[in-house]
Amino acid sequence: MIGNTVLDALSRSQTFRDAVSYGIHNEEVHIGCIKYRNEYELNGESAIKIDDIQSLTCNELYGYDVGQEPILPICEAGENENEEPYVSFSVAPDTDSYEMPSWQEGLIHEIIHHVTGASDPSGDSNIELGPTEILARRVAQELGWSVPDFKGYAEPEREAHLRLRNLNALRQAAMRHEKNERAFFERLGTISDRYEASPDFTEYSAVSNIGYGFIQQHDFPGVAIDENLQDVNQIQLYHGAPYIFTFGDVDRHN
Repeated sequence: MIGNTVLDALSRSQTFRDAVSYGIHNEEVHIGCIKYRNEYELNGESAIKIDDIQSLTCNELYGYDVGQEPILPICEAGENENEEPYVSFSVAPDTDSYEMPSWQEGLIHEIIHHVTGASDPSGDSNIELGPTEILARRVAQELGWSVPDFKGYAEPEREAHLRLRNLNALRQAAMRHEKNERAFFERLGTISDRYEASPDFTEYSAVSNIGYGFIQQHDFPGVAIDENLQDVNQIQLYHGAPYIFTFGDVDRHN
């Protein structure tokens, strides 16, 4: 769903295209250089004590409320040890879910960090959203994504919304693969170990048996970008179902 979201924003949002163009021409991060992660970490405040992500079950995700979830997504725009940009974000919720527009807006938020160099307000700011979130919300408005309104970046209501969104997204992703529950959490554990997808989303393959690793290559449509392009209008888009990882049934994705 990462690829679909980027494709949609590049196709239909002038604000996002302007942000991408800014990155190209002002020595910020080129969108063609960004890689993507679904990285999770154990929640030290959770009542669930697990050794690793691989040992989780779907039932455990539904047994606890926000604040008690056993794992949390790392949502950030960062750089790896080679100073290469990446975006880490939660797994995608169901496409028709209440959480999806907020998830898409949040993903765009992290990408805008990279391509514009804009930052967020201080962690205790309850009175301003900051330039990155304002731009991301403008993109959401242009694309018709309905997201809740908040006054401040660190407003408690906003933070509670994001926590619930991320928990429900994980629940929905797990339930989409309930017949492959063990494989799902093993896959999530592997991906959480800083595994990155390229900007054109061709590095994640369908896995019929998680024990054999990444075995079957699929072309994950997304954004085919030459990082040397100097014109945002030259970015080539192509259609399909770009998802961060899949299992044997290729019509059921995350």
